[in-house]
Amino acid sequence: MDKKESNLILIIDFGSQYTQLIARRVRESGVYSLVKSNQITEREFKNLSPMGIILSGGPNSVNSKTKYKLSDFIFNSGVPILGICYGMQLIADFFGGKVIPSVKKEFGNATFRITSKTTLFKNIKNNSKVILDYAHTPEALKLALLNLKEQFPNSKIKLVFGCGGNRDIQKRSIMGRIAEKYSDQIFLTDDNPRNENPLKIRKDIKKGFKKNKTKELPNRKEAIHEAIKSLNTGEILLVAGKGHEKVQD
Repeated sequence: MDKKESNLILIIDFGSQYTQLIARRVRESGVYSLVKSNQITEREFKNLSPMGIILSGGPNSVNSKTKYKLSDFIFNSGVPILGICYGMQLIADFFGGKVIPSVKKEFGNATFRITSKTTLFKNIKNNSKVILDYAHTPEALKLALLNLKEQFPNSKIKLVFGCGGNRDIQKRSIMGRIAEKYSDQIFLTDDNPRNENPLKIRKDIKKGFKKNKTKELPNRKEAIHEAIKSLNTGEILLVAGKGHEKVQD
């Protein structure tokens, strides 16, 4: 592709929950956009010949042990780059800047402590945590789980997740392997089956499982409820993808 004729904005993904939204907003502005992994090769990059690059955010920090890097050829390409969240950290880090944590967090977790008996919170255990992350790709799910392991190395991690229908079929078993490897218990459920049979989607995910530590609950509301009930003191629940919404796509 001739660089002068290229009308492409390349979005490089680092596990952001908003990557697809960024791509959609670019397209709504009348510009073609394409999402690629942060493992993109130099040859692939040159063939695409983008006129601009957006580095997505992600749950990581450039100071983290599990950080993702970006090859030098991206920064040396001469193509304008917009960094969002983690992408902005990468730009600063590459050019010799320093990234330090803020005293106040944009997002964070809180410990829930029950000081007296009440029916309202009868199934909630002290010091347990429930975290919602919109991770719906293998990269995003892996990053979310690795970050939890890094922050809470002594806690068991339980996971509620599923995969969307009518797209990315090959990623389902990959997400199953990631879920099994980095969590202690899985609550497998539906997540936007669209026009595809939800049972088939779950079967595709289970192809990535080797051990029997999965509880299958098709109804997402029931899966979240059961997962929360199962929490013991100090355990963590990650709800990946959607939370409970009144409708599924």
